[in-house]
Amino acid sequence: MKDIIREFIRVKGKELAGMGIAILLIAVGFLAFHFYTQGGDPFVPEEVTTTRAKINKSLSRGINDMEDTIDSLNELLILEKEGNKSEIIAKVPTYKTDMAQIGQSLLSMPQDIQIIADLLPQIRPRNASKPLEDALGAAAQASIELLHLRENMVALYDGLEAYARGEEVKEYNLIVDRVNSQSKLINSLYDTFKTNIATFRKLTK
Repeated sequence: MKDIIREFIRVKGKELAGMGIAILLIAVGFLAFHFYTQGGDPFVPEEVTTTRAKINKSLSRGINDMEDTIDSLNELLILEKEGNKSEIIAKVPTYKTDMAQIGQSLLSMPQDIQIIADLLPQIRPRNASKPLEDALGAAAQASIELLHLRENMVALYDGLEAYARGEEVKEYNLIVDRVNSQSKLINSLYDTFKTNIATFRKLTK
């Protein structure tokens, strides 16, 4: 009987030791995962904070300029319907000059995005990098769409001015629809940017 008990203890001892090792490995794995995803106390390089604010300001300004430009376009379209060609000819040059502001606010965007991208590995917790990276992606796409919208607006202004001067112009209703779609997409991307930044800030409190 004693031999049976000793054998039972020996066998069960091995099982318990195996279970202990398994539990230990699970615990070590959890701690490693926690360290990887959290990485200690929250830390955000100062340059990330200042550059992020700069990107937000540039996007906000670009979108405001876009909305002003669309308001100007709507004014010209009303003049077109009214047949007021002289007013269109008088206003288009000024509106085209104002439209150039859309690009001016985005000049430093590529460099600003790259600055933050280079600093992503320093951010703690590490899982905060993902929403910030997503925010940068949305900012980059919104900037590209703003520049495309500016190109379409140039085509529209040129078409309206040509119409007002009595020249034959191609149908530009499709471009109007494209501009409206682009403006909605840009606003949506900006919302995505702000949502991800809010998540990032929450994770790095």
